Amino acid sequence: MEKEELKKLKEWCEAAAAAVNILSAVKKMAPESIVLISEFPTDKEVHVFSDIEKISEALNQPICFETRRGFSEKRVAYGEVTFFQIENHEKE
Repeated sequence: MEKEELKKLKEWCEAAAAAVNILSAVKKMAPESIVLISEFPTDKEVHVFSDIEKISEALNQPICFETRRGFSEKRVAYGEVTFFQIENHEKE
C-alpha cells in the first residue's frame, strides 16, 4: 500500500478512535432515568466490513483471529479501541 494511503488510513483510524472514546464518555454521563445499552467492549469498537488488513498495516498493529462456529473475527487493537471485521462461513 502507498505511504500516502497508509497515512490517510491511519489518520482516519485515529479520528474514529477519538470519536468512539468521546461517545463512550458521553454515554456514561446519561441521567439515571435514561437506560442505554452499553456493553463493554462494544462501546469501544469500530465494525468495518472489509480491509482490516489495511488497518493493521496503517496502525502497525497485529491482527488477532478468533474462529467460532459459522464465522471468524479479525481484530486490531489501537489504544482502548478495537477495529474488527467479521467473516461468515458458508455451510457446506
